[in-house]
Amino acid sequence: MNQSPKNIYKGHISRLELELDKLDKCSNQLSSIRGISFFIALTLGSFNHYQNWFSPWWLALFVLFFSILVLLHQIVANRQHKARLKQSFFQQGLDRINGDWKKNQIEHNLGPVRNHLFAHDLEIFGRDSLFNLLCTAETQTGKAQLQKWLCQTPFKDLIESRQAGIKELTDQVDFRLNLYIEAAKLKDKSHSERLLSWVQSPSNISKSQSLKYQLISWILSISMGIGIFLWSYLNQPPIVFFCVLLSELIFYNFINKKLAPLFANMESPNKELNFISKLLKILEEKSFSSIFLQDLRKDLKKGSGIASKEINKFDKLIQRLDMQRNQLFAIFAYLFMWSVHYGLKIERWKSNHGEDIRLWIKTIGEFEAISCVANYAFEHPTDVYPTIKTGPALFHGEELGHPLMS
Repeated sequence: MNQSPKNIYKGHISRLELELDKLDKCSNQLSSIRGISFFIALTLGSFNHYQNWFSPWWLALFVLFFSILVLLHQIVANRQHKARLKQSFFQQGLDRINGDWKKNQIEHNLGPVRNHLFAHDLEIFGRDSLFNLLCTAETQTGKAQLQKWLCQTPFKDLIESRQAGIKELTDQVDFRLNLYIEAAKLKDKSHSERLLSWVQSPSNISKSQSLKYQLISWILSISMGIGIFLWSYLNQPPIVFFCVLLSELIFYNFINKKLAPLFANMESPNKELNFISKLLKILEEKSFSSIFLQDLRKDLKKGSGIASKEINKFDKLIQRLDMQRNQLFAIFAYLFMWSVHYGLKIERWKSNHGEDIRLWIKTIGEFEAISCVANYAFEHPTDVYPTIKTGPALFHGEELGHPLMS
């Protein structure tokens, strides 16, 4: 490390202050232009209504111009938000190095700490504690995982494996920064407990029933297509069409009772999964050399496929299901049992990936927890890792201290 962690953080903060200053000016300029363009369009539109100076279609240019300004303003706002998150990451690190971290600490409500003999004596939890010094996790899962680590007494192999993972991440500031940014975005928008509640909710349809109902819906859909063809193109009596329609009504009445709970609680899980998808993608695209981090990354590829890709498949299923809300498509969707086809597919996705979702959320927490310790290791390069020995109990050290004591 050529520069000290303190100087590295200061350099980043200085660059981000300049970037934010430029973005703030750009945002103010866009706001002014939006206001002026709106006023001009409103004025010209009002005069044109009475004087008929030009074709109303010319106002469409103002609408297009205003829409472009709104889009540009949103892009600038997103960059501002990301820059402020970066600034927060480096400022918190600088505060920890300078010993000023206590002014910004947050009380973490993670429940009672059990099975730890020295938690109180060593100030591991609570205000001004070791946990608050270390914790840079933004999600509740990450905070809970760090708490769990501080309470555990792991075996020698696990300790050494975690140490290797921490050493690998220590100098990877960009990776830890990106993890922090996406987790911070996730913090205010996602509630993993709500997602897990959806996963745990019992299904009204077994896998074998799902396949059977899918077959019935396909038979009815194909039959409907045949009925429409016979009636519309061959001028045959509509008896086939109405017989199939009656059969669909009966089947709809039956299957909707089973799919109703799924449809009623589906929007929230879709949002939750989309929020964690970007975070998972960061972890999936990163390669690691330590066994501990490799094993964590493998957890995102267990089961039926890669986590972010499976979430993307789920999102596409939801989008296709929502097509039935389009008034032009609604009649077609009803006749060809669109909601049943995609409702059953979503139910199967939930059944196939319920346990995977638990593992994905846990893995995010594990990466956040190890990044917390890696942040501390980067900011305190003179602190050493203990060597774990087997055999009789032995404590040997020189200049031992506590992280909370300078």
